Amino acid sequence: MPMTGLGYTTHNQPSLDSAGILPRDAKDIAVREWHRLTDDLARVRAEIAELRSQEHALEAQVEAWNVILSAGGSGTNSDGDVSESHATEDNATLATPQESADAVVDLLREIGEPMHYSLIYDTLRSRGMEVRGKNPPSVLLARFFGDARLERVGQGTYQIKAAEEVQENE
Repeated sequence: MPMTGLGYTTHNQPSLDSAGILPRDAKDIAVREWHRLTDDLARVRAEIAELRSQEHALEAQVEAWNVILSAGGSGTNSDGDVSESHATEDNATLATPQESADAVVDLLREIGEPMHYSLIYDTLRSRGMEVRGKNPPSVLLARFFGDARLERVGQGTYQIKAAEEVQENE
């Protein structure tokens, strides 16, 4: 009776001989099957990792749009939370959207290589920039997302555009 698995069918599973050793042909089959299964497992794990990455990127984009939509509204977002533009504490210094975008551009020029927006946020935060909201890295992303001086080079990863590209877009 054939046995089925992840897209394959096997007949007559190998059996051990009286000494508990697989016959040579059966051992070759078992080794090939083991390699196939480990390859399948690695492929599935890679697909899961890619899907998780896509999930995080989409969550960040949704959060960025939540911030954009709430900034022009009544001061609260759809969850009733105070929007970032209205959330202040005594003596708190918050970066404006333009200051945030300028700081991102300055940082990327200083670093000289692409960075993920969450690392950009962490670096600027460690330097004293305060960005508020439900998800501050996404708030920062919303502030520099459309900046003509920057380009997206990967999921959530940005770099400075070449000087000639920036001049063409202005």
